[in-house]
Amino acid sequence: MGEILRKATARGGSMSGGDDHGVGTAASFSGPMGIAADGRGNLYVNDVDAHTIRKVVIATRTVTTIAGVAGTPGSADGVGTAALFSTDFTNQNIRAYGLDTGRVSTLAGALGEQGANDGVGVAAHFSVPLGIASDSSGTVYAADLFNNAVRKL
Repeated sequence: MGEILRKATARGGSMSGGDDHGVGTAASFSGPMGIAADGRGNLYVNDVDAHTIRKVVIATRTVTTIAGVAGTPGSADGVGTAALFSTDFTNQNIRAYGLDTGRVSTLAGALGEQGANDGVGVAAHFSVPLGIASDSSGTVYAADLFNNAVRKL
């Protein structure tokens, strides 16, 4: 299975795109950073250079884009291509993907506003949130890189 995530496609001398769907090494990524499993046999990969969320079905090794538009940065909540990302850790917010709905929503953070404020929704400020994880009760944790903190949402 290691070969699924090893391949990245360089286009025009830079890492961009990464929207090649396929099975195993026929699929490509442009900057896989961050991965989560859903317990249903799927992996979800944050492909930061492509500005997308990719789904890997472990049993078939099939890779597809499930949210975002490859090569189109932004920040918008929505389903599928209506959702936009721009390496959200630089957007300073925490986003979630609904497994059952396919909807991307902003959990916390104000777009582009860096800081160290605790709070709910846009009142919370981060400084490069990375390493997002959740526990079995649904609590979300984020490693807030430049604040040297682990934050609980």
